[in-house]
Amino acid sequence: DPSVMDDFIDDIKGMIDFVHEHTGAEMDWDELRHICENQNEVTRIQMELWELNRGPEPPAANDLTWQPDMIWYNINPGTDVAVEGYRKLLKLAKVAHEKGECSVKNMKYRALLWNPPTFMYANFWNWLERCWGIGICMDMETYHEPVLIDTRTPEGMLHGIATQWCYAPMARHNRGTAQNTINGLSELARIYRPNMILDLNHMACRASVGLTGALKEWSRDHNVPVCFADYDMFDNRVVSRQQIRDQINRFMQDVMHAEPLDASLLVFDDSDEW
Repeated sequence: DPSVMDDFIDDIKGMIDFVHEHTGAEMDWDELRHICENQNEVTRIQMELWELNRGPEPPAANDLTWQPDMIWYNINPGTDVAVEGYRKLLKLAKVAHEKGECSVKNMKYRALLWNPPTFMYANFWNWLERCWGIGICMDMETYHEPVLIDTRTPEGMLHGIATQWCYAPMARHNRGTAQNTINGLSELARIYRPNMILDLNHMACRASVGLTGALKEWSRDHNVPVCFADYDMFDNRVVSRQQIRDQINRFMQDVMHAEPLDASLLVFDDSDEW
């Protein structure tokens, strides 16, 4: 909707005016151009990494996909550090791809992660890998619209930034009809051919929890098992890390009929960890 895009651009302009009015600082369009060019380079590298992960031995699975995107694309985008870090990651991924090496040792299950992981469980990816051999080839938050920003003019940069916001994950999935989410999941499943979907439902997100029924129908129609696990994104007192693991353990045993790679990791006490 062009009117929505115009509203985003007007909001950015309003922010620029607000900062100038209250601080006297002038907008540095050359610095913004540098930031946007860095963001474009990161986007190009991400697209290469996403393509490599389509293969049978994904070289940048699990947190190698999600964590750089969260830190260098979303939280602190457009920095020289982001470009340097992504270039190093791509270099390592290409070497692994040429050798046929997967970043998840003993990967048994190709999976997609739908909805964000909990920020209160930093070792979540490590547990998925070591306990069950699960490799997340792609996740909903990382797989954003690959928008390249036109840096030739200030207006072009503002339009590109607004487009990234409008087409960001969550924005395009959880606004509008349930079909928006279903279409996004179907696209990822077509590209990455998963054995299973891991759907994490942040209990304070009505959109995620409310879509459970539609995702169950999608699972039956596409013959792809979906593991539903409730959690709280920011507070492990609501759902503990072990309770998260219990939900996934039951799914892997009852639905996937899987045997754990390391049974000692099914249940363990990490209640005193951050």
